[in-house]
Amino acid sequence: MLKRALSLILLGLCACGCDDDDNDNGTLDSTVKTDATTQDAGKTDATTQDAGKEDGSTSDGSTTDDSGNADGSTTDAGVIPEPTSHNETGDEMCSDKVDNDGDGKIDCEDFGCIYNPAVTVCPLEEGKVRENTDALCSDEQDNDQSGKADCEDWSCSHNPWVTVCNGEVTNAKCQDGIDNDSNGFTDCDDKACTQNGFGGNSCIKSEKGFCIDGLDNDEDGKTDCEDDDCKTATACGAVPENTDALCSDNIDNDNDGFTDCQDYDCRPREGNTVTICVENTDALCSDNVDNDGDGKTDCKDPDCRPREGNSITICVENTNALCEDEIDNDGDGYIDCQDNDCVPRDASDTSVTTCRSEQKAEAENTNELCSNGVDDDWNGFIDCKDNACVPRDAADTSVTACRSEEKQDENTAERCADGKDNDWDGYIDCRDRDCSGTASCPVENTNELCSDETDNDGDGYTDCSDHDCSQNTNVTVCRSNSNN
Repeated sequence: MLKRALSLILLGLCACGCDDDDNDNGTLDSTVKTDATTQDAGKTDATTQDAGKEDGSTSDGSTTDDSGNADGSTTDAGVIPEPTSHNETGDEMCSDKVDNDGDGKIDCEDFGCIYNPAVTVCPLEEGKVRENTDALCSDEQDNDQSGKADCEDWSCSHNPWVTVCNGEVTNAKCQDGIDNDSNGFTDCDDKACTQNGFGGNSCIKSEKGFCIDGLDNDEDGKTDCEDDDCKTATACGAVPENTDALCSDNIDNDNDGFTDCQDYDCRPREGNTVTICVENTDALCSDNVDNDGDGKTDCKDPDCRPREGNSITICVENTNALCEDEIDNDGDGYIDCQDNDCVPRDASDTSVTTCRSEQKAEAENTNELCSNGVDDDWNGFIDCKDNACVPRDAADTSVTACRSEEKQDENTAERCADGKDNDWDGYIDCRDRDCSGTASCPVENTNELCSDETDNDGDGYTDCSDHDCSQNTNVTVCRSNSNN
């Protein structure tokens, strides 16, 4: 008790005179602060009001120990203590099967749950350790087997509980004019400030995802549930749309603007009991009905492509007959040899040969071979899709079949869809970063674009493998425990 009394005295003194430059809005600060919105009235911020309760409890139902941390953790290894009021975090909120803070992510799908090392209810599968502490983010090990170690892993570099990566993930760091993580982007130009939900009101300027923090994040005079941005938060009255009954009542129960099968929450997945809203059998994929409400019917729906977990036998383009019938059999928008399914990547795969040359060439690197419409070197890429046909050096004129006649900027919808390397940098159309954001190469950052099995922005990553999808709080189709 003496130790606790001394701690409370020190906290009271700090509330009156301490200065903290690193946490200017208090959202990630474990010290006692006075809320600027209420200090004139002599009131303290809700995050610290009950710091003096004799039973050690806090307003969110957690308890403090002698370390002073709301979650009972210590500050060893530089881990920032869990704030008493910060969106969806802590074991209780991370296991209640609802979207408490209105960011579109539930429990272990929420970054506040998987990034917080004090949360114990979101473990990875056996053999993997979530990379979310200073110690694990500096041991040169890929602990979570994501393919990235330490500060190259988003769960380290985009984590406010990790300090060794200088992540641009707090309000202070998102408005200091410094490229803290040295990735070439400063403050609100950095996705770490705008997409993972920890940059707060300094960049996002929305109450969405900040519906239980007691702050008016978008400065519109409305706080938390008073703000329309919070209408999808369970804490503000939204009902999760995740049962057959709720997904067939013609009501937008969760207030997200989508009803029944049009709502992605109605897709059968772990965590809900939905059995309807599917398009994954031969019968459902050939009835001319959009059964799952995603705006795509039959073979045009990616769910109708044969894969592990369904019994579909139609909607394929993977035989010599299907690859030369001038029909888009699998509904992916590509016909015959334009379809990757008709061009095996493995030279030893002879299941489809109609798009190959009769004899395997050493390389596909001449104007003739780069314009004959077949895969000459049997590597799965035809003509200008083959890197050997597109020199990276503008001065290299050995192959010009895939270049425009004149060198010019590649940054318009027309030039980003003409199949030519217009600026002679070795990248064609959407694979050229200069094309990103044009009408021909939309950024992959919506539910539709993140679930169509297409690399829309041409960066080499498709759907949820693209960080523009998986790390975007507005995209709900990539909900999973994965954080990379």
